[in-house]
Amino acid sequence: MKDPAFVRRVSIELSKCGIRRLPLSLAKPAAFHYYKSMKRKGKGVPLTLLQMDTSKDGGGCVDRVLHTLGSIVRKKGGIVLLPEIWSGDFAWPEIEATAHKTPAILKELCRISRDHSSLIVGSLPERRGEHLLNTAFLVEDGRVLGRYVKQYLFSPMEEDRYFSTRRSRKVFDTKYGKIGVAICFDLRFPESFRTFHRSGGWLILVPAQWPKPRCAHWETLLVARAIENQAFVAGCNRVGKTGRTSFCGGSMIVDPWGKVLARGKGRHGMVSAVVHPGRTDEVRKSIPMNGIG
Repeated sequence: MKDPAFVRRVSIELSKCGIRRLPLSLAKPAAFHYYKSMKRKGKGVPLTLLQMDTSKDGGGCVDRVLHTLGSIVRKKGGIVLLPEIWSGDFAWPEIEATAHKTPAILKELCRISRDHSSLIVGSLPERRGEHLLNTAFLVEDGRVLGRYVKQYLFSPMEEDRYFSTRRSRKVFDTKYGKIGVAICFDLRFPESFRTFHRSGGWLILVPAQWPKPRCAHWETLLVARAIENQAFVAGCNRVGKTGRTSFCGGSMIVDPWGKVLARGKGRHGMVSAVVHPGRTDEVRKSIPMNGIG
């Protein structure tokens, strides 16, 4: 290994894990193998989180979001993740009215994803018969590839009063590989995430409206789910305020080793990183967890 700067960088990363003094004889092989693994990963996938205020007062109108979304996929392509119920305020009875707009919104998402060959994921209210569902839609290359219905409803915000839940598929075969989806409060239930590991999912997407008082929980749980399942985890949270509830942003992209690749602040903006599916395989081979969970 002839790159001292790279050796120093590996040493710094290891020091963050509590290894403060790494002998040069060990640093060189560590850097060399890390470098080789990076080369093996091949072409990465652009992943962008659109962190925004979903309320009308915050400028979260659907037309504006769709325009921004079109600009993102035109420039970056890849995967774009939107927050939970991004089409309007998380308030009653407004959500009921917002649900009627969902079919038209999906039509526009299909058009954008087809025009720019991308995968767009986000949660919208969905009316199915007498039931109102909090559904994450996966829209890829002009079609709705899959739907995931939020499993755990958050009673402090009266979700269980207005929304219904049902068992649904969590892992989907996309052109980027197997991708899992969870929604906001689902993040607190680690047992439900074991499906992602067992199914070979390399990326877990989590749209959310996570309140400010528990923002530290949000960050910790995203990292924990990534480490437990040896997968990339991306959480897209909203900002702004609905009623008395403020939302903290802090959208994050975490790698399978638990390292935060990108983090948003408490305002509107984009969080992005290039993620490599092969990295998930490398971590799972280094610490096998077959048959667990």
